Formats: sequence, structure tokens, C-alpha cells
Amino acid sequence: MWGGGGGDTWGLTWGFVCDSIVIIVMIIIINTRKKGKQRMRNSRQSMLVRANIMNRYDHPTAAAVYESVRAESPNISLGTVYRNLDKLARDGEILRISVPGQADRFDATTREHYHLICKKCGEAMDVESRKIVRALGKVFNDDSGFRVDDIQLVAMGKCKGCVKEREKDDRLQQTKGNENGGKPKGGLRWRKPGAK
Repeated sequence: MWGGGGGDTWGLTWGFVCDSIVIIVMIIIINTRKKGKQRMRNSRQSMLVRANIMNRYDHPTAAAVYESVRAESPNISLGTVYRNLDKLARDGEILRISVPGQADRFDATTREHYHLICKKCGEAMDVESRKIVRALGKVFNDDSGFRVDDIQLVAMGKCKGCVKEREKDDRLQQTKGNENGGKPKGGLRWRKPGAK
């Protein structure tokens, strides 16, 4: 006999072991199904986030992606969007654009390019120029002996639309100044053409 005991003792022990195994297997199956549902939901949400960022050209923030994805998946959280964007950036599928004082932006264009960001309206634009890399790489190599492998450049300024808007506002201000006897608001004195 197994275990040196009587037949009845072994039968009771074996029955207990079998019942325990059945219970453990049932618990594993239930937990696996729960995790499977969670994985499916998360992978669906991951696919939605990935599809959203890959089809955008506006260099959105995580909050902008979140607002867009919520239309298709109302239960998605901002944290889920952040985690998925972070993973895509770590995996090299998208670029993270870090701008001091602003939320990170994300870009599906991963080839070598640079960014111009308007400080007024927040528009972000791509600039492709190998001359920039060669020029900056040469400066760094010549001055410090440092070998540059990659340059990530973000230039801040005003976009064409905001520059035009400012010029329009300036012209409007000049017009108002000339209508007020040459005195624009703010106390500055404007000269009329031909006046001394």
C-alpha cells in the first residue's frame, strides 16, 4: 500500500487531495477569465490610443488624445492614455516632445525632424532639415569633441497666423491712433505723413 497506511485512510486522503486540486483549478480558471477580460479591455483601449495618435498630425498632448478617445471608449481613464502613450514612446513608435512649462506632446512621425511651437496659440509644426543636424553636430564636435548622434530641437516663437494677427492688431491700433488726432491709446503721439 502507498504511504504504509490502511486502504480507508488512503482513500480519504486521496479524496481530499482531489477535491483540493479541483477547487484550485477552478480558482485559476476564474482568475484567468477575469484577467483575460481586463487584458482584452486594456488592449482594446491601447489599440484606440495607438490608432488615435497614429492618425493625428497636430502633435497632441495626452489630454487631447484622452478627449478624442473618450468618444469611442467612455470608460477610459487619463492615466490609461498616459501609460499607453508613454509605452509607445519608450518602444520608439512615437516621439515625445518635451517643452519646458508645457505638457508633453506626442508625434507619430518618427523620422528625423524638428518642431516649431507657437507660444501664443500652441500650434506645433514639423521642420525637416538635415542642414540643422550637420551644422549643430559640427559645432558640438569642433568645440567640445563631443560626438553628436541625435539632436532633438524644439524652437519656440510665433506661427504665421499669430504674426499676421499681431500685425493686423498693430495696423488697427495705428488707424485708431490717427483717428484720434494723431494720439493713439496709450499716450503715444503719431506723426501724420508729411507732418513735422
